Amino acid sequence: MIGKVMTTAVAAGALGTVIYALNDKSKRNKVKNKLRTSRSSNSIEIDKNAGHPDPYDVNDNTMVSEGALYAVQRYNEEVDDYKKKKLSQNN
Repeated sequence: MIGKVMTTAVAAGALGTVIYALNDKSKRNKVKNKLRTSRSSNSIEIDKNAGHPDPYDVNDNTMVSEGALYAVQRYNEEVDDYKKKKLSQNN
């Protein structure tokens, strides 16, 4: 019960703040401009090697091969566990 009241109070407070902040036309335009610039600018930096690893970069290739082997090792462990359970049920 208290959680619902707190959620309602926080939502009402946030709504009131938004209404107050957007009440003035100049503030509203300022917020619109900030939203437009933040959406249009790409703030995420992409690594230059993303998707195209250098074949001579040993550290990067080792990391990739270890990551690729993880799924295979996990699958093999699951199959082995399944076979062990099946054998123990048959005995």
